[in-house]
Amino acid sequence: MFVVGLLGVAASGGVAAVAFNIALPPEVPLLQTSFVCAADVTEGCGPDNAIATFSAEEDRINVQLSDVPAVMQQAVLATEDRGSTTTAASTPSASLAPSTTTCAAAGSSRAGRRSPSSTSRTS
Repeated sequence: MFVVGLLGVAASGGVAAVAFNIALPPEVPLLQTSFVCAADVTEGCGPDNAIATFSAEEDRINVQLSDVPAVMQQAVLATEDRGSTTTAASTPSASLAPSTTTCAAAGSSRAGRRSPSSTSRTS
């Protein structure tokens, strides 16, 4: 009976994944700087050999990841991941805390809400 239920859940999950598969919108190209080079520059017109540059709202140039120094890559990752290990949701016990509070308070009018006094107890 358990196996049949498990197969049913897996099948309904597969059907839902196919039914609710939404195509992503097309990628919008980023605004970037345009370069004007002299007539003798036939290939590789860029910031090093341009005689003029045009940038409307953004002063951006696309580069390959291999052209970005490793220290810059690490700095960007450190900035993005700065708070990921300190949030309450990153620990399993903190993730379960709202559900256990909801279950404990099921009979009260404050079900699902946690007050500061219930989360920080001093002995």
